[in-house]
Amino acid sequence: EVVWVGRLSMLICMNIKDDTTGAPIMQAGFTFVARDPETGKATPINPLHPQTEDERRAFEEAQQSDLERKKARKAQKLAAETGIQTELEKAREAEIAGLL
Repeated sequence: EVVWVGRLSMLICMNIKDDTTGAPIMQAGFTFVARDPETGKATPINPLHPQTEDERRAFEEAQQSDLERKKARKAQKLAAETGIQTELEKAREAEIAGLL
């Protein structure tokens, strides 16, 4: 199901349940970017209007995740431009060093 739509992209989530018990087995999210067939560039898409409380909750969670992802990407870009390591990058390097 489509759970979130931004200006140029959408998040589609898939949930798989066990046929016999109904227990959740797997959840996956796929991000699709709308492309203009002539130019190949990203193109705006229609907004999503969640109807139920569950749809609104899923939409808000995905919206928050998108904002956090954009904030992290902006911080990484700034860090690369200024040569400053982010805390996440430091933690990753420490984890890798621990594996060697």
